[in-house]
Amino acid sequence: MDKTCHLLKESAVSAAINALISAAFFFGFFSINAKIPVWGLQGYAFDFVPQSFAVSLMSALMPGLLTRKRLKESPVGGGRLPSVRGVFVAALLWAVAGLVVGAGLAALVLKLSGIGVVAGTPALFIKVVYGASLGAIVTYWFVGRLVRNAA
Repeated sequence: MDKTCHLLKESAVSAAINALISAAFFFGFFSINAKIPVWGLQGYAFDFVPQSFAVSLMSALMPGLLTRKRLKESPVGGGRLPSVRGVFVAALLWAVAGLVVGAGLAALVLKLSGIGVVAGTPALFIKVVYGASLGAIVTYWFVGRLVRNAA
C-alpha cells in the first residue's frame, strides 16, 4: 500500500463526504434565505458543537476501520494494528478532541468577529468548508497514525 497516496485519497474522500453532509444538515436546520442568529441554543455558533463531534467521529471511525482492514490483509501490513474496539475508542476520543478544538475555535472566531447574525449563503459556505477541512484533517492524522504504527 502506497501510504502517502492512501492518506491523501482517504482525506479527499472524507472532505467530500463531510462537505455534503454539512450542507445537508445546514438545510435541515437553517434556511439559505434567513438571517441566522449567531448565539443561543438554536444559533449558528452552537451548531458547530454537534457538527464538530459528528464530523470528527466519522472522519476517524470509517477510514480507520477501512484502513485497519486493508493493512491486516496486506502482505506488508499487519504490524501493530489496534483491535476493532481500539479503533472505536480512539475515534471517540478524536471526536471529543474535534468537538473541543473545532467548536471552540469556531466560537472564538465568531466572538472576535463581533457579528450577531449571519446571512444564509455565507453561513452555508462556512459550514461546508469547515466540515470538509475538519474531516480531511482528522482523517489524515488518524489514518496516518494507524499506517505509521502498522509499519
